[in-house]
Amino acid sequence: MTRHFMHTLLTHHIIRLAAGLSVIAVAILIGVYSVIPAPDVPAPQVSDKLKHLAAYLALSVPLSISLGPRRSLQTFMLVVSYGIFMETAQAMGSAGREASLFDILANITGTSLGIVTIRLARGC
Repeated sequence: MTRHFMHTLLTHHIIRLAAGLSVIAVAILIGVYSVIPAPDVPAPQVSDKLKHLAAYLALSVPLSISLGPRRSLQTFMLVVSYGIFMETAQAMGSAGREASLFDILANITGTSLGIVTIRLARGC
């Protein structure tokens, strides 16, 4: 009963639309906070890698919902590509930020956790 309810809820068109709008908002926040100078970024004092993991988990969850149950690979590729793009923008920008392979790995970990969470919630 619970699996069927979650699957039905996560595939409802209004939920998927709301998730799509959330993707846009989260992507904008990640984009802004990725290119402004690090001292100007308001954030709790936790590991930078945990911040990356949480941000990309927060991006992959609504994107997984929005794209639907059979689009996990597309979700993964889109979110990871966005993360690599943001790291590249940091390296090329003048805000004093640096690109990091470990940040990309944290982004991939957060993305994977988000996708797995939604797949488990759907009962896939």
